[in-house]
Amino acid sequence: MILKEIIQKSLEELYEITKLEASLFLPDGTYYAGTMEEEENVEPALLSFLHSGAQFQELLGYYLYRFNEEEDYILVVSGSKTDAKVLGQLALSQIQNLILVDQEKNSKDNFLKSLMEGKVPEAVALAKAEKFRLNLDEKRAVFLIEYMEGNEEDIFEIIQNMGETPEEDVVLNIEDNIIALIKKMQDDEGEEEQRELARAFVDTINAEMMTKVRVSYGSCVNQMMELARSFSEARTALEIGQIFYADQKTISYQKLGIGRLLYRLPEELCETFMKEVIGDNFEGEIDAESLGTIYRFFENGLNVSETARQLYVHRNTLVYRLEKIQKQLGLDIRQFDDAVTFKIAMMVDSYLKWKKRQE
Repeated sequence: MILKEIIQKSLEELYEITKLEASLFLPDGTYYAGTMEEEENVEPALLSFLHSGAQFQELLGYYLYRFNEEEDYILVVSGSKTDAKVLGQLALSQIQNLILVDQEKNSKDNFLKSLMEGKVPEAVALAKAEKFRLNLDEKRAVFLIEYMEGNEEDIFEIIQNMGETPEEDVVLNIEDNIIALIKKMQDDEGEEEQRELARAFVDTINAEMMTKVRVSYGSCVNQMMELARSFSEARTALEIGQIFYADQKTISYQKLGIGRLLYRLPEELCETFMKEVIGDNFEGEIDAESLGTIYRFFENGLNVSETARQLYVHRNTLVYRLEKIQKQLGLDIRQFDDAVTFKIAMMVDSYLKWKKRQE
């Protein structure tokens, strides 16, 4: 929950107890949070107080408090003089504490984000970790949750509520539509537990938010200073997954396979490979039906009978299609070596298309 929502809830709870109205305003007089009705005319008192420089004033039936000379908020309370003063002091103290906690959280979040990005020297990191009471030796892993649509705060809340130890996990906004989770892992947990958790995130967010989600994760690390490695792996997995494994909703850096190798090849080398193995026009060489047949054939481990069954065609019909592909491309994908070559060609083609979209 963001600071504004927390303050709003706090002032509403105070109103339920005291029946006194209180609202928070920004220095320019903009309403921020509170319980006063919109039609209530506090503007004259507010403008007078803003220009006075005072810490507290009673004006036109309102009681106005300034947090301090450099703070952004002005608290306005209405009601009987004695009760309003007491409420104002209580509300002022509570809101100040909420802001301090929020500032500390933001500072902690910014530190962890910079640490993941490898921007914090070790000596500084050690000092900051001690300040924020962070255990340096806990086992952790970084998850990246990419969502297509939805409110960031709602997704934050879903992720936090799913954690077994949410107070020890940290959820951070990385960029538009990408959230990072620094997850504490148990000593006996590894890639299998990460995969199960990633699937749970996908299923839960998809069900509650009705939005498409992809989750990537890096290796578990035993030192906080190694978070940058886990984060880099998770980000790489998210990007490589988008290129080569678009149908997969969870992507592990450790399971990227040949995609990890192809991702690091020079574009010129990939183009040369395609020309030499496939020709100048990969898409023009093969029709959609044949391509679909190939995908299903690979999914079934080059098993002709099982592929024919799933495609609802006679085995001879499938053999005919595969022979047709062999004539078109010069590759008999029933043979392991040719199947591997064609699989790599499909992945390289996806990679080159992705590179062009980035230009």
